[in-house]
Amino acid sequence: MRTARKSPAAGTINLPFAVPEPIDRAYKSAVRKVGAVKDETLQVANKVEETVKSAASTVRRKGQTIAKNPQGFVNEVVRDARGGVDKVRTGLSREAGKLADDLARRIGGAVTPVIETTLHRLNVPTQRELKTLSSKVDGLSRKIDALQKPRAARTTRTRKAS
Repeated sequence: MRTARKSPAAGTINLPFAVPEPIDRAYKSAVRKVGAVKDETLQVANKVEETVKSAASTVRRKGQTIAKNPQGFVNEVVRDARGGVDKVRTGLSREAGKLADDLARRIGGAVTPVIETTLHRLNVPTQRELKTLSSKVDGLSRKIDALQKPRAARTTRTRKAS
C-alpha cells in the first residue's frame, strides 16, 4: 500500500532515511542558488519580451507610415543614400589626392636623375653649378674693381713741373 506524501517544501528533503548534515546544507544551498537563477531568468525573459513587443510596435508604425506615404519613404531613402554617396565621394577624393601626391613624388624621384644625366651629357650646367659659377664671377668682379680703383687714383694725380 502506498502512502501519499506531501511535496517537500523548498530546501527540505523528505526521505525515509537520515541525510547527513553537510549534504543537507549543500542541497539547501543549491536550491537557493537555483531559485536565484530562476528569478534572474524570469526577469531577463520579461525584459526580452518587452523589447520584442516594442520593436514589433515600432516596425508596425513604420510600416503604416510607409503604406500611407510610400513616395516620402522613397525620398527619405534616396536622401540618405545621397548623404552616404557624398561621404564616399569625399573619402575617395582625399584618397585620390594622396595617391596623386605619392605618384608625383615617385615620378619626380625617378625622372630627376635621368634629366640630370642627360643635361650633363649635353654639357648643360645644373642649378648648383650655375650658382657656384655665379659666385665665382661675382668674386672676380670684386677683385677687378679693387684692382681698378688704385689705377684711377694714380691717373687723377697731376705732376708738378720741375
